[in-house]
Amino acid sequence: MFKVGDYIVCGHNGVCKVEKIGTLEASSSDRMFYTLTPVDDRNAQIFTPVDNNKMIMRYVMTKDEALDLIDSMKTLGDLAIPSEKKKEEAYKKILKSCDPKELAQMIKTIYKHRQSRRLSGKKEMVSDAKYYKLAKKQLYNELAAALVMDIENVSGFIHQRIESEI
Repeated sequence: MFKVGDYIVCGHNGVCKVEKIGTLEASSSDRMFYTLTPVDDRNAQIFTPVDNNKMIMRYVMTKDEALDLIDSMKTLGDLAIPSEKKKEEAYKKILKSCDPKELAQMIKTIYKHRQSRRLSGKKEMVSDAKYYKLAKKQLYNELAAALVMDIENVSGFIHQRIESEI
């Protein structure tokens, strides 16, 4: 069970701070709920049962895990997506999994695909732009929380760290 003040990844809601644990005031049920505040929308509140097993809820990665992930980004392979028709389904599955390594692979795969299309004189695919933005937001929010930095600084930090290894 998480504690008040913990930062967690809560499914598609992304990184949230546990604000409160208890029953809902408007309910007569004894069921316990987390009251969460998303880091990217401090005015929102999310209520989810403590025993919710339908949505991924886990601690935010540690600083060391974040640094290890960033250090591995250069060597991450592309996603193995069997066909263009299965691409969106694969992207949705990765977003739902909240797995940082898979999100990094997805970002890298889409980035390379976008670059390839540009070099061929083709327009970027709308679905690629959409899923690239969603994956980046999800991963960068977690990296920002783990590294205790503003999300605006994550991209520069990643590039600097990767370049310093060359």
